[in-house]
Amino acid sequence: MRKSKLVMFATAFVLVAAVVTGCPDDGGDGNGIPPNDPPIASAGGEQSVQVGGAVSFGGTGTDAGGSIVKYEWDFDGDGVYDWSSETAGSATHVYNTAGTYTAVLRVTDNKGATDTDTITITVSLETVDISGTWSGNWSTSDGGEVGTLTAIITQIGGSLSGDMTVTSTTFSTVKETTVSGSVEGNDVVFGIAISTNGTIVTIDYVGTISEDGDQMSGTYSISTGYTGTWNATRQ
Repeated sequence: MRKSKLVMFATAFVLVAAVVTGCPDDGGDGNGIPPNDPPIASAGGEQSVQVGGAVSFGGTGTDAGGSIVKYEWDFDGDGVYDWSSETAGSATHVYNTAGTYTAVLRVTDNKGATDTDTITITVSLETVDISGTWSGNWSTSDGGEVGTLTAIITQIGGSLSGDMTVTSTTFSTVKETTVSGSVEGNDVVFGIAISTNGTIVTIDYVGTISEDGDQMSGTYSISTGYTGTWNATRQ
């Protein structure tokens, strides 16, 4: 009888010890400490800005079982965190190159757990309005011909149209034609078609507009094989 009581006592002691030490499984780390719920990062909504404009980031983080101790931003998604704060996720950044960027917010809680969230930043060029009257000069790359050009251009958004007069001062010829093309940022592309000896000849112009929008210059190529340079000034 005495032996049976000792066995029962020993069994009860083991069960009590198991409960105290967190066995068989209390959902924690085996020491009665509950698991750490990771934080939740929120980077905010997508944004659009023009080149050189500042983007305001308002990232936030929450942690049900603790607190956020660090906020970090990777502004271009290259894996390098460019900015950090121990108090808030509000930051600003200027993008100087057009493109689409993935910005990443990372938050860290007081137990070292992290979470990330991303937003898309679209950076575009500000398109210069070149509506108005333009005049300038052109020359072939081989130096065999030079001339002048004048144009009255209308621009709606990124599309342009208008009328153009091309004069060859070398051969005393004048051609009148229409213009169609596009402008994006400070880059302009347009084309014209002229009739020469009964044949339609197309000319494609590619150019750059000055920052003040009053000068254009670039290159052109003619369907007959000639190439050259051109420039024009807003009148």
